[in-house]
Amino acid sequence: LPNQALHPGTTLGGSGDAALQTAGAAMTANIYVTDQYSNPVSTGRTRVFVFTSDLYDVDPGSFTVTGGGLVTVTTVTAYTAGLTTLFAVDNDVTAPALAMAVSTYTVSAGPASLLQLVLPGETAVPGNTGLARGVSGTPSTQLAGSDFGVKANLTDAYWNTVVTATAAVQIVSSDPNDSAAGAWAGQGGKDPVTLSITTGTYVFPMSLITATTSGWTLTATDLSTHQAPEPPQFTTFLSSEIGRASCRERV
Repeated sequence: LPNQALHPGTTLGGSGDAALQTAGAAMTANIYVTDQYSNPVSTGRTRVFVFTSDLYDVDPGSFTVTGGGLVTVTTVTAYTAGLTTLFAVDNDVTAPALAMAVSTYTVSAGPASLLQLVLPGETAVPGNTGLARGVSGTPSTQLAGSDFGVKANLTDAYWNTVVTATAAVQIVSSDPNDSAAGAWAGQGGKDPVTLSITTGTYVFPMSLITATTSGWTLTATDLSTHQAPEPPQFTTFLSSEIGRASCRERV
């Protein structure tokens, strides 16, 4: 892996800690065929399958090892921040099996670019770009006028929270009676809620006023102006509908 070197004649095989990688950025990995003492062996294998422990990335796939016993893979791209393991497995059934190669490295979040709201009943799923808002689950029903906690995250393009990101954020609900300056001021009305997020995430109290069977949404707007490599403003996504209820005293 980057920042590591092969050391023939040793049982460890290599030295150095793998360089820190960024979510969504491709990494190059060299895969060698060696003997038990890490000496490169001229051999061929068809095929060697290369994949990672990241549940949400696109695995590099299968490669052919030529007579030089070396494969250079340039498409190792993790999406989830944290510790990731890279595997190389011999799938050639026509030759004696080679021991699986395993190497670990750390992935950090990329530049902040998205605003994410996580409602009660939902769970943030970093790395999963297949989820429109990066969350799973269904928002739970809330009582009219009662506070419930909402988490606001500043994430990269892969829904990884960026703990160094900062922003002033305003949250407004689609509940037409939830104004903090309206008839329900001091009795549950919240809109708008303004937050100062300084560590990439913030949990704030929210409440809704009007009962509904279809649900209300929350919208977060970035009030800050950011510098590259961040975009000028972080992208906003509507929350899921929250507060579906048939009872009039619930929202």
